[in-house]
Amino acid sequence: MLAAIAVAQESGLPFSFIDREVQVTLRRAWVKSSFWNKAKLLAALVASAFDKEEISKEQIEELKNKSVLDNMMGELAEYLPMVKEVLIDERDRYLASKIFQAEGNGIVAVVGVDVSDIDTVPPKSKFSGLVGFIIPALLVALIVVGFLKSGVTMGLGLFEKWIIIHGIAAAIGSLLALGHPLTILASFVCSPVVVLKPFVSIGFIAAYVEAMVHKPQVADFQGLNTDIMTIRGFYKNKITRVLLVFFLASLGGAIGNFVSLAAIGAKLL
Repeated sequence: MLAAIAVAQESGLPFSFIDREVQVTLRRAWVKSSFWNKAKLLAALVASAFDKEEISKEQIEELKNKSVLDNMMGELAEYLPMVKEVLIDERDRYLASKIFQAEGNGIVAVVGVDVSDIDTVPPKSKFSGLVGFIIPALLVALIVVGFLKSGVTMGLGLFEKWIIIHGIAAAIGSLLALGHPLTILASFVCSPVVVLKPFVSIGFIAAYVEAMVHKPQVADFQGLNTDIMTIRGFYKNKITRVLLVFFLASLGGAIGNFVSLAAIGAKLL
């Protein structure tokens, strides 16, 4: 591309940068991916940063083979479907449209697609922004009702029930991720407190503790490419185990929210 730009400048020919901003592409891939696919994408990106594999000229030529490319696209679509859609399918549309819009008579392209819907990052819905406040508000409201309706004893009992249920649920999540005992303890202790902070997840705290106790080594970075392909590898690799702790502790905390809400509500009825 640099050589082409240099020749165009020397010849006084117009040229255009038609690719989509990489920040938009990556953010769209991130926003459109599920939580589990986000974890796999993070692991793949970290692994690629430490990949020192040399690619030969023969391998590059082989990549031009249609069947090889089809197989690669099929694997990507199966492993990270939304990433394939954003990085390949959307980008094909985007480039085709920009080529069509380019000035000059030396470019021939037959396209005609609207790319406005894939040129921006999808905004979060207003409801998703309120969800983080709804559950803490409901929990506090139910406990206050318990105090007002049945006195201090009932209120403290509901408060204790909330702490135990929520803490146990988050701790179970960290346990299922085979987190360190300190990670499990931190999940239990911090989960009831964190739920009152709408933009802080217990998963972040649990993952931080796990990363501090089981610090990833160079071997973990080097083995990411293969470890992310299997569940056993996810548990064995210290980097992906941190991701598992984050995911499962967050899931446990979310389950704890609904279970504690149901339990407190039933107690008040």
